[in-house]
Amino acid sequence: MNKSLEGLRGAAALIIVLFHMQFSVQALDAAQGGYLAVDLFFVLSGFVICRAYDGRITHRSEWFAFMLRRFGRLYPANIVTTLVYFALLYFAPLYSAMPQANGHTHITSLADLVPALTMTNGLPISSEVVGLPVTWSTSNEFYVYMLFGLLCLVLRARARVAAFAALAFGGYAAAVYASLVTHACVTTGWCYDMVGDYGWARCFAGFFIGVLIAKYREHRVIVSFGSPLTQVLALTLVAVVILSGARITALAAPIVFAVLVASLSSDTGPVARLFSLRVFQWLGALSYSLYLAHDLFRPYLNIAAASARTAGERALIGIAFLLASFACAYVLHKYVESPWRARFAAWSNGHRGSRAALVPSNSVSPAENG
Repeated sequence: MNKSLEGLRGAAALIIVLFHMQFSVQALDAAQGGYLAVDLFFVLSGFVICRAYDGRITHRSEWFAFMLRRFGRLYPANIVTTLVYFALLYFAPLYSAMPQANGHTHITSLADLVPALTMTNGLPISSEVVGLPVTWSTSNEFYVYMLFGLLCLVLRARARVAAFAALAFGGYAAAVYASLVTHACVTTGWCYDMVGDYGWARCFAGFFIGVLIAKYREHRVIVSFGSPLTQVLALTLVAVVILSGARITALAAPIVFAVLVASLSSDTGPVARLFSLRVFQWLGALSYSLYLAHDLFRPYLNIAAASARTAGERALIGIAFLLASFACAYVLHKYVESPWRARFAAWSNGHRGSRAALVPSNSVSPAENG
C-alpha cells in the first residue's frame, strides 16, 4: 500500500473509535457518521488487494497462498480479541451486565462460539452479530477475499471485470434498497448502517468498487483524479458525508470514498502528503489492532460515562478510553498481529515456492509483496 493510503486507513480507524465514543461523550456528536469509515476500509481493501494480486492468481496453489496471507492478516488478532471478549463477558465484574451498543447480543450457548471462531458471525446467517461487535466487518471481508481470489482463478479479462462490476453495483443496490426500504432510514435515521442482515452488501459494494478503481487506475479519468483540486474536493466531500451524520447523504459514502482513494492512488499531491505524515503512518500500522481492541473497552466506557456528572468527568473518561484502547492495540499489534502476519506470509511464500519448483525455468513468477 502506498503511504497516503496507509495513512488514510489510520484516519478511518480513529474516526470509528471517535464514533463509538460519541454515544458516551456527547461533545463528540459531530462523529455521528463515523460508522461509515468501515466502508472506507472496504474500498481501501479492494483497491490494495486488486493492485497486489490481480493477474497473479492463476493456479489453485496461488489462490491457497493468497488465502493463507489473508487468513494470517485477519484471524490471529481477531481470535485473540474474541476470546478476551468472551472471558470478560463471563468473568469480569460489571462487563457482563452492560449490553453492547447497537443491539449486539451476548453468548448464550457453546454453539454461539462456532460463528465467532470461524469468522462467519458477520454473514447473513443470523440477524444478530454474536461476539465482539466490530468483527461483523472482518467476517465479511475475509469471505469477500475468498470470492475475489476465486474469480481471479476462474475468470479472465472482460469476464473478470464484468463479475467485479456486477458485484460492486449489485452490492451497492442491495445496500441502498435495504437502507431505504428494509430499514426505512429516511424516517428512522442511520442510513447505510446495516450489519448482520445487509452488512455483506456494504462489503461487496465498497470492496469491489475499490477493485474497479485498481483495475483502471492508469485510465486517464482516474489519473486526472490525482490533481490537487480533486484531492481537496474529495476530502471535503468525505468530511461532509461523515459530519452530516446518519442522514440520507450516507448513501453516497462508498462513491465519495472511492473518489478519494482514486485521487490518492499515485501517492502525490497535498492530501497525499497530509496522510503521509508520521502520525497517520503510525495510526495506519496500528489501525486493525485499534479497530478490534477499542471495542473491548466500550462497555466500561458506557458504564463510566453513565455515572459521570459533568462534561469534564466525561472528557476524562473519554481520554482514559482512548489511552486504554491505544495501549491494548499496541500490545495486540506487536505480539499478535505483526508476528503472526509475518509467519503466515512465510508459509505462503513457502507454499508458492513448492509450486514454483514445478514451473518451467523460462516462466516468470511475479514477486511476492502483497
